Amino acid sequence: MWTLLIITLLFHIVSVILHIDDTIPFSKIILDLIRKIMYDKNNIFAQIIAKTTSARIVYEDEELLAFNDIKPVMPTHIIIIPKKEYIDYNDFITNASDKEIKNYFTKIAYIAKTLGLDKDGYRLITNNGLNLGQTIFHFHFHLISGNNITNLI
Repeated sequence: MWTLLIITLLFHIVSVILHIDDTIPFSKIILDLIRKIMYDKNNIFAQIIAKTTSARIVYEDEELLAFNDIKPVMPTHIIIIPKKEYIDYNDFITNASDKEIKNYFTKIAYIAKTLGLDKDGYRLITNNGLNLGQTIFHFHFHLISGNNITNLI
């Protein structure tokens, strides 16, 4: 766990120092290397994508996968993940193509509507970093609905 925390910290430090400027080839090479080191190819989401671990899939296309959370916090609790290896929101929004980003967020709305969640509402949550509750370092959103939620958290 300490190793992951140190690598996460180094990733963010290098990102700030290099300003994640993809026009500078050296900074892109360094950041890509850090991402590859950080990404655990055996995380549970990678296993679900590879179909080596089962999940109750509610939607799948070439770029993303949505499935029921195994520990739901609400009557409807869907996890939505890109199939490519992105560690967190920052990694996704910085390195995914415009097409991937648009597809990801468009499909979240599509999934919510298909499940009828657009009628009563839903909440989208992503945790970015260990300190804010990210436990699986594969970028994902939680789509939750089914109860009245009045508090922000």
